[in-house]
Amino acid sequence: MKPILVTLLSFIVCNCRAQNILGFKAGVGFSPTYLKAIVPTPGCEGYYLRKLSDRLAVGAAMRIERYSFTKKIADLGSTPFLEALSVNQKSTYLYLSPKTEIAIGRRQNIKAALSFGAGKLLGGKQTTVLGSTTTTHGNPLTGNNPYSYLASTKENTENSISNLILGFQFSLSECFAAKGRYRYSLFEEFSFIPGYVSKPQGHINYALNRKELFIRTTYLSCGICIAYKYKHLKVR
Repeated sequence: MKPILVTLLSFIVCNCRAQNILGFKAGVGFSPTYLKAIVPTPGCEGYYLRKLSDRLAVGAAMRIERYSFTKKIADLGSTPFLEALSVNQKSTYLYLSPKTEIAIGRRQNIKAALSFGAGKLLGGKQTTVLGSTTTTHGNPLTGNNPYSYLASTKENTENSISNLILGFQFSLSECFAAKGRYRYSLFEEFSFIPGYVSKPQGHINYALNRKELFIRTTYLSCGICIAYKYKHLKVR
């Protein structure tokens, strides 16, 4: 009976001292994999953490990431057959992820965080530019000779955007101000996506460079984070 009582009292004491953290971060990012032009996109995250020790906290996060990139694949006229020249995608994903945060330094003003989870497609647009060399037939009665010309068309390929992907995020944050239970920080984050954000569908599968249409990307972002710390109510 005594060991059980000691264990119960220990749990109550830890519960009284346990500290929760609610946080919200927002900023802008871009996909650095295909840098035809840097197109900043907004993103945000809300998270809940519970401290397991003075420096370690675990919890969960809900985040939104938006990707915008153009991947160049080939030049117009490089082949006489139907071929994808480039792919342009803009997509938005919602992630649900477990999250771990570690405080660094004597004053714990620097935090390193790691999270991973599944991302569900909320919506997106994708177009694929197709190019080919077209040959006309001459008219022997008028003396017109056959000739070739280059042409390109845009095709809607939204059905190629992956509906579900996995993402790993690593971030660093630096506290620049604190007031009461609020902490204000700047953060920098790197997201790694091991799967494909786009996979070819439909007749475009017959393009000579089909393997180039399986597209991966990464994501870099930075912004501001606001965190609020509070303790559990005492158990009586």
